[in-house]
Amino acid sequence: MYTIGSNQTDCPAEDGRAGEWMRFQAPARRGPTGSWAIIGMILITVALILSPASRLLLYTYPLMAVLIGGYLYRRHITSYVGLVCWLWFLTPLVRRLLDYRAGWTQPTAVLLAPPLAALVPVVWLFPDWRQVLRRHAAPLLGVLITCIYATCIGLLNYSAKFVFQDLLTWVAPLVFALMLCWHSEQAPELFEAFEKAFLYGLLVVGIYGLAQFFLMPKWDAFWMGWVSMDSIGKPLPTEVRVFSTMNAPQILASFLAAGLIIAFNSQRKIRFLSIPLGLICLALSLARSGWVAMAAGTLYLLFTLPQRQRFRLVMAGTVAALVMLAALQNPDLQDVMSQRFETFTSVRNDTSFMDRMDNYRSLVAGFVDYPFGAGMGSTPAMAVSTTQPAANTGWQVDLGDSTIAMLTTTLGLAGTMVLLGFLLPLAPSLFRGESVNAAYTHVMRAVLIGMIAEAALDGVVSGPTGFLTWGSLGFCIALSARKKETTPAFAAGEVAA
Repeated sequence: MYTIGSNQTDCPAEDGRAGEWMRFQAPARRGPTGSWAIIGMILITVALILSPASRLLLYTYPLMAVLIGGYLYRRHITSYVGLVCWLWFLTPLVRRLLDYRAGWTQPTAVLLAPPLAALVPVVWLFPDWRQVLRRHAAPLLGVLITCIYATCIGLLNYSAKFVFQDLLTWVAPLVFALMLCWHSEQAPELFEAFEKAFLYGLLVVGIYGLAQFFLMPKWDAFWMGWVSMDSIGKPLPTEVRVFSTMNAPQILASFLAAGLIIAFNSQRKIRFLSIPLGLICLALSLARSGWVAMAAGTLYLLFTLPQRQRFRLVMAGTVAALVMLAALQNPDLQDVMSQRFETFTSVRNDTSFMDRMDNYRSLVAGFVDYPFGAGMGSTPAMAVSTTQPAANTGWQVDLGDSTIAMLTTTLGLAGTMVLLGFLLPLAPSLFRGESVNAAYTHVMRAVLIGMIAEAALDGVVSGPTGFLTWGSLGFCIALSARKKETTPAFAAGEVAA
């Protein structure tokens, strides 16, 4: 069984001024890797799903995520990073299995597990927030401020349930990014845990995606029968847009794109299995947003990596392309792919594309009515009904389908400009600054570029895809901050906080 995390043990800082900031760390992280806790969570989850008391999992599962997340964060932070990744990968599948066994439940507390686990570090980050922001992450505080502003606006327009549900999906990925910045001295180890989780995640998600396409598990068909998502096809073999262990093809595609970008530059042997499976599953999702993200990130790597790493990327891509060609000999795969690729050459006949363009035109007109935004709660309210009060700013479909619509509807034009004003100063250090590990930084920059590239086609600032965006941003900052902290000037206290 694959164990999340590594077997490395964190070491305390050496004496002297270079390690002075270490005293702000969370409690010492010595001892076991926490594998027993993760295995225990898996066993309890499986046992409850199969038992007559399966409904207990509704609240047991998120509670376990928080408790085990807190334990791992304090004792073995690399395992904590792996746990959070796997929760994003697998929690929607756990929800579907539970619904199939115990009956449909909407809303469900199970889906709170990943954001709550990502929020765990806030217990230690909040008391020492000055030290957190000292590490080149101050602009992230500006994003949190805009979230507070949007919360105040949202409480005027929506029920508190919608507002705080939306706020959780925005803040949890931001806290994860701040955690990475806070632990910049361990940034390479944290990246390795992140990379390992995504490589094995590609494998698991890819295999399950193929099974879903050819077999259509009963729990997935049951879930599709309850949700109103005609765009994902029919709950029948070979007639579904694959969403694998995720909640939607677009979310799956974003995670696969990020995983493939990471895998292309990885040196782990498992990548030779992960990349072909990930590519096939990405193709079966039929989500153009993921294809755009992967293409943008991969092109960045091709132009920025050293020649040796570029050669390795090309070789991995060639092997994956050959496997893809072999897989496409299957008639069912061939039909699905040919139909989707036709939309690239005839976008005017693509209903989804034309509807999106109409919505963008209407969105501009909506700015007049809501110049300050509708506030937090807009996204879940619009997901329930496109006629919710104060949400109808011109965008007539789920706000999660567009970052541009999500930002301007939630924050308004003013709030969006403030948010961008906080983030733009980060650009020089993100894309030009030195790093303690250039290869790791190139990969996370590529993931960030991929997420930015798909912003017009998907929501990438909150929820699962927000985890990818802010997580990659956090890694870029942390790897750069670690480089500065190891310079003699910083160690001597000559660099301003």
